[in-house]
Amino acid sequence: MSKLLNFNKVLCISPHPDDVELAMLGTIMKYTDTEFHVLCLTICGAKGFDDSYKLGRADEVMAL
Repeated sequence: MSKLLNFNKVLCISPHPDDVELAMLGTIMKYTDTEFHVLCLTICGAKGFDDSYKLGRADEVMAL
């Protein structure tokens, strides 16, 4: 039973889908009594070197 900084809920702001999940995974797993919410500011990642950006990062995350 532990809360992050004694908060019941925490809002995590993410520039791209899956950034918060990758960066905060350990913290999210450690503080099981805190409810984490993610606000994603984009629905697609930046254009890369191939056509994978056309699928969109959000679709990639949902497909996992």
